[in-house]
Amino acid sequence: MRGGLSFRWLGVAGVEIKSGEHILAIDPFFTRPPLSKLLTGQRVPSDHRLAAENLAACNFILVTHAHWDHLMDVAEVVRNTGAVACGSTNTCKVLAAAGVPPDHIRLIEVGSQVRLLDFSVQVLPGRHIRTPLDGLINGVVHENLSAPLRLSDYKMDSCFSLLVSCGKTRILFGNCPAQADILFINPNDLAGFYLPFIKTVKARVVVPIHWDNFFLPLNQPLRPMLNFPAWLYPYLRRKTLGDFKRLVETGCAPTRVIIPTIFNQFGID
Repeated sequence: MRGGLSFRWLGVAGVEIKSGEHILAIDPFFTRPPLSKLLTGQRVPSDHRLAAENLAACNFILVTHAHWDHLMDVAEVVRNTGAVACGSTNTCKVLAAAGVPPDHIRLIEVGSQVRLLDFSVQVLPGRHIRTPLDGLINGVVHENLSAPLRLSDYKMDSCFSLLVSCGKTRILFGNCPAQADILFINPNDLAGFYLPFIKTVKARVVVPIHWDNFFLPLNQPLRPMLNFPAWLYPYLRRKTLGDFKRLVETGCAPTRVIIPTIFNQFGID
């Protein structure tokens, strides 16, 4: 490993990990179309300017699953940077439909172990929360997709957790209980899950991601996602980041929570 190790939160589930000159991105997403675009079935192109401004260089991209808020800007990042994108069968089909050349697409699945320059990656099972839109955004990708895609074209088939090792540092993205030094996780679950999970992972640092309202554009202040009625979708009850930080640091000491600011770089010691 050459140089230091650092990360940037890119908004939503997006994270950039940098080791010297090598850059690995997970789920970069910047376009943030409004919910109305999904409900009306409109075709929505990736915002090439935002992708170029916010992720100007990248060697590899890992996609945890094929929903639009994880995948829709990946093809644009590949075009801008020459990166190779790795993901599930649906992810690969969507990237091909968006015009990404085959040599810039790599299929991964649970159990895959890949070496990406300074980074060793284990692909682990992940669990996605239930949403009211599951019937529209999960399933098999349609054949003969044509760009620009509709948001409902980005359908989840598999959901991955990712264990990324760089030097002696192990970084976990997702909710598979693998031991790691740093845990990036959506703080959108119940206390009865988080505390045992974080104790099993034994993370020294927890970083909450994917808490912000991805229907709001980047030129507006970040806002937490709206609550769904707890009686209808109990897994979608939203805690504030302050509540999450207190919960974790009280129940899992000496683990500490870092709440990142978007696009700012954080060193990893």
